[in-house]
Amino acid sequence: MAIPPALAAADLPLRAGETLLVHASVRSLAHTGARAEDILAWLRAGLGAAGTLILPTLTYRATPAAGMAFDVRSTPSDTGALPETGRALAGAQRSVHPTHSVAAIGPAAAELTRHHGLDREPCGPNSPFILLPRLGARILFLGCGLRPNTTMHAVEALARPWYLHHPDTRRYRVTGHQGATVEVEHLHHGFSHHRLAQRYDRLWDLLPADRRWSGAIGPCTWHLLDAQAVFAAGLAALVRDPAAFVEPAPPA
Repeated sequence: MAIPPALAAADLPLRAGETLLVHASVRSLAHTGARAEDILAWLRAGLGAAGTLILPTLTYRATPAAGMAFDVRSTPSDTGALPETGRALAGAQRSVHPTHSVAAIGPAAAELTRHHGLDREPCGPNSPFILLPRLGARILFLGCGLRPNTTMHAVEALARPWYLHHPDTRRYRVTGHQGATVEVEHLHHGFSHHRLAQRYDRLWDLLPADRRWSGAIGPCTWHLLDAQAVFAAGLAALVRDPAAFVEPAPPA
């Protein structure tokens, strides 16, 4: 697959062999002529065969629409064209989780996704997100700003701020890779219950200058964050102020 010239020439400082979690707006790169498939090929070329690409394949809209059922093999992602395309790639491994699954491609994919099904909250101790610092991973935001930072839910899961979970649990029917279905009871996030908006963009100013990077590809702005720094700065901020990354949601 040929990578569009505008992407091939982009000054995005990916490292061969690294683990990279990507949030992206395909539309933001429309000026390059790139499709989701092209963007995935470009990112994988930058990581090389030893690198691992992670795509959040969250299903916060799809599971309620399906009657609170999740099938890891077929339930579509609610997080855009890039994860939806990536989860179907040969070799992609998707974690078994009814709301906060990821698809991973590369040598670390099995380690990242293997135990997520043990969690009973969105980004708990077995989630791929909690493993990012240990793997020396980085997080890329490609044309989508810094607010959609799912990794911060793992930081919150460690800090346990008062708003983190809804007071009620939900039951899901979860179908795994071999077709077996189980019923599980899960905690879910409490942002809407508490009428809060997420402000993970505030993290940028808390990170050391040498652990964050930004640039542009034409009108598309990108940000790149070191996961170890995200956890360190995020946890420190939540200790100081449990509401550091939320604010009252605007009226509906």
